Amino acid sequence: MRLCLFLIFSLILLGVGCSDRDISSITIKNAWVRQNIPPQSVTAAYLAIHNEGMATALISASTPVAEVAEIHVMTTDGNIMRMKKIDRLPIPEDGSATLQPRGNHLMLIGLRRDLAPGDSIALTLTFANGYTQTLRAPVVSFRNEGRR
Repeated sequence: MRLCLFLIFSLILLGVGCSDRDISSITIKNAWVRQNIPPQSVTAAYLAIHNEGMATALISASTPVAEVAEIHVMTTDGNIMRMKKIDRLPIPEDGSATLQPRGNHLMLIGLRRDLAPGDSIALTLTFANGYTQTLRAPVVSFRNEGRR
């Protein structure tokens, strides 16, 4: 009897773990990085995250061209916009999150070199569900970013 209960319980657990929702059901689109203006050693990266799976969160980012990459949110207090580092950016189930100018973004701090239009940089994104993706993001001139 115990063996039978054990087998039933095991099959239930296997069913819970065998979802058709793969952790790699996240796609990244429209990634780009703003050119820095020397001597500034900071810039921002933008992208759209689409999640066709269970809810998760962006929990970290990194790039070889910066010492630190942080997830930032923008808030407005009266007429003043403020930027704040956060530890996770929620990505809802079957939803998306957009990182864009004057909104949520990745802040690249301590650039190891100046970024010029035409360059592209590697960005590695890590999500709470264990999924990690490395992608290339083109560097866009601050003069042309409004045309994106």
